[in-house]
Order: sequence, then C-alpha cells, then structure tokens
Amino acid sequence: MAEKKKLEKAAFDYFIKSYNLFNGTNFQFNKHSDKPDFIAEDDGQMLGVEVTHLFYDDNEAKILLGRADKRISGIMKADELIKTLNIKLADKVEQAAKYDFKNRMILVIRVASPVFDKSDFDREENSIKVPQSVFSEIWMLFYDTNTQSWSDLKQLK
Repeated sequence: MAEKKKLEKAAFDYFIKSYNLFNGTNFQFNKHSDKPDFIAEDDGQMLGVEVTHLFYDDNEAKILLGRADKRISGIMKADELIKTLNIKLADKVEQAAKYDFKNRMILVIRVASPVFDKSDFDREENSIKVPQSVFSEIWMLFYDTNTQSWSDLKQLK
C-alpha cells in the first residue's frame, strides 16, 4: 500500500473510533474506495469518508514524513495555517462535487502539524471559511496530548 493510502487509512481508523464515541454510532470500515477514500457502514447505513492531511507547509510535511532534515526555519503562525486550511477546504469541496456517491459523505482533515493543536483552531475559528458542499459534515482530527492518541475532534460543519 502506498504511503499516502497508509496515512489516509490510519487517519480514517483514528477518526472513525472517535466519531463513533462522540456520536454513539458504530461505523466500521467497509471498503477502501477512490471517491470518497473510504466507505464505512453502520447497520446497513453507508457513509463516505474523504480524508486529507493538513501540514503547515511542504517543508514540514517532508520533515514529518522523514524526507528532509529535521530543521524548521522561521516562525510558524496559526493564521498562515488557517489560510492553507481554507485553500484545502475549497479544493476538497470542488473535487467532491464531482464524486458519484449517493450516500452521506463527510470530510476529515487530520492536522498533522505537531506545532498546532485544537486550541489554535478554536482561537482562529472566525477565520475558517467552510464553503457550501456535498459534505454533510466536516471534521478536524488532532493529536490529543492528554490521551497520547489521535482522538481530539473539531466539527466545522
């Protein structure tokens, strides 16, 4: 399995566990798809899950994926990450509008940057631009330092 698919599958697994706890549901992995990335099922109800990752920039992504020196230069600012998030949201919404999936579909954005956590996005919430879309829900997934797991969720839609 390619690295991107492994990262997406891990994000899906972390997310669906937290999503089920949060919503009292029992969605389970049904199959890997392409558009959306995954299909989950709960008692016959199908749910499309599109997964993407949010890094501060390409350099941070390379560092976290072990493809560059572990040095970050410059100051990382939350407002710059929010700009990147807004671009990613617009891109994913545009792509998903073309998917041939008839059931409910959600978008999961795993915030991979270890520099930022949920509180940064809570503070900048008014700067996050969530466009109208085919996604019934949009969630952000964060690493929770208290539980030391990818389990902290923030719902954008």
